[in-house]
Amino acid sequence: MTLEEQSANFLKEAKRLLDGLEIPFCLFLGTALGAYRDKKFCDGDEDDIDLAIEGKYYSRIEEIKEAFKNYNNSHHWKPDDGNCQEISFEIGGGKNRTKIDIFFISEIDGKAAWKFYPHDNPNQAVTKVIDKKFIEKFDKIMFYGEEFNIPSDIEGYLKANYGDWKTPLHRRVFTWQNNNDCEIYEDTTC
Repeated sequence: MTLEEQSANFLKEAKRLLDGLEIPFCLFLGTALGAYRDKKFCDGDEDDIDLAIEGKYYSRIEEIKEAFKNYNNSHHWKPDDGNCQEISFEIGGGKNRTKIDIFFISEIDGKAAWKFYPHDNPNQAVTKVIDKKFIEKFDKIMFYGEEFNIPSDIEGYLKANYGDWKTPLHRRVFTWQNNNDCEIYEDTTC
């Protein structure tokens, strides 16, 4: 099985588990970009699945953990300010590892917010915000043979998040600082 196939299967399983809990979610960040622009995971991003859930569902984190109990819980970020929690699960290992990041979207100053944890210093998170209209309602997309939610006005969402989202960039040259247009919230610590 290829890494892409493993990731597609893991995404479908995550959908089954979250749908079973009746927790609505959408494809987010690079996964939404790949689904819409490339009709597959973005090149170099096959091992990193991003999902967004409304922050109010964080109260059900133990149910989510139980649903994903057959997968490794690799990270669980609980910022001191209580906003923008995130949990990650993974399967496989080494070059055959796939990770699902579930972002619990908070509302800060009337905008949708999540935290980005830089790999070089995961203790220093950056809070990013976009217009909440993109995640208040969902559109649908077929992705790997199943229907998934994506942010509404997907092109507007992608532009707000990435700026030039139409030009593919391999993950090894993408940087969150230079290749995205998200507004950075004033408070940049977790």
